[in-house]
Amino acid sequence: MRVLCLYFSKPIADMQSVAEVFYRATPTIALRAPFALFLEISKCQALYKESTFLARTRATLRRINLEANLAVADDIGTALGLALFRVNDKAKLPIESVSFYVDPLGHSADNTISEMTRTLRLMGVKTIGDFLNVPTRELASRFSRLGLLAHLRAQGQMPLVWPSFSPREQVIERFSFDEEAPAENLQAVYFPLRPMIERVILRLRARGARIRQVDVILQQEHSAPPMKPEQRLALHIQLPYVSGGAIFQILREKLEAHLRQNPLISRITDVRLEVIEAAPYSPTQKNIFDQKKEETDESLFQLVNRLATRLGPDSVFFADPHANYLPEKNWQKVKDSPAERDFSAVTKTGDPSEDASAAWSRVPERPLRLLPKPIPLEWTTKQWEVIHKEILLTDWWEPRFGPLPLERVYFRLASKSPSVPDLWVCQSRDGYLLHGVFE
Repeated sequence: MRVLCLYFSKPIADMQSVAEVFYRATPTIALRAPFALFLEISKCQALYKESTFLARTRATLRRINLEANLAVADDIGTALGLALFRVNDKAKLPIESVSFYVDPLGHSADNTISEMTRTLRLMGVKTIGDFLNVPTRELASRFSRLGLLAHLRAQGQMPLVWPSFSPREQVIERFSFDEEAPAENLQAVYFPLRPMIERVILRLRARGARIRQVDVILQQEHSAPPMKPEQRLALHIQLPYVSGGAIFQILREKLEAHLRQNPLISRITDVRLEVIEAAPYSPTQKNIFDQKKEETDESLFQLVNRLATRLGPDSVFFADPHANYLPEKNWQKVKDSPAERDFSAVTKTGDPSEDASAAWSRVPERPLRLLPKPIPLEWTTKQWEVIHKEILLTDWWEPRFGPLPLERVYFRLASKSPSVPDLWVCQSRDGYLLHGVFE
């Protein structure tokens, strides 16, 4: 057995949430709240070396803004002693660490263990190495079963039975400010908010999920009816593979815009993040031939999420081309990410020897912006020039699209002014209708 101990420099209020961050690495986890966390890593050595795992653990702790002493040993008691006293040799551990072998998880409040430690020091036993040299018969006569149990476990016998560990059903992160110094503005909220987002991402990733919707709750002090005691803001993440930094920037912009319309009535005492909806997460292998592909995709995802935050989750989406002559029916919404689709693939038509560019050259260019409803338009040949004409037939079995006729005649009007874009106009019985703009 190989056990990794994380001994934190400051007490952790919610050790369970920190443990869930490492649930992806190993499911065998034990807690000694509020300072220590134990990970059994012997079954994971086929995936990574101990040095690699230690480096990843330190990187994860920096990501969630925590500091801890790390130590690896063959049992929980030794790992805890090495991490707490910062020594590299089990025999050099002070005799006070003998209690870690009797009760490594800190469940017992018996004073007999501390009395045994003081007696051993009076006997001249100052280290665990000295303790291992004490005869077993003398320990059993002086300290009964506790001394014998500590001696056997220090020798590597009678290993501890690990308690079962399971993640919580709901992912919630909370940070409470000091009662004497609540947050006056959002600047004080941003410092704990960034590691809270990272912790939520890592906890969900350990379960094979990602954020789909997360709510931010700002609890205010001295809030009595009819005033709202808290400010709640929902954030929808449209696409996967968005980093914690991108989510933090989007959330920061949305919080500032929300509080401009709904200002705070008092100081902030608590900040909470509640995951309302999660989506499956499947990590992909990095492209070794295109090192910047992940950065490019992440920039695109960040842009789409910012647009969705400002315009609404249903107003921003990806469109996939659909085989139909009508402009309002030749695309459809898709939910998958562009990283999972190949936009460069073009289906060849006609002659097999014809390349894709020649096939697309026969297709008339369509406007990039299509109006939801055509609007009347008046134009003259003095300002506009007809450069293309196209005739489309609608589906006669379906209702007509507004004022557009069954047989549509489209014109592309090129403006004689270079600053004005081209227009896509349809001819009807009552005149001309503007249906799109070439941007």
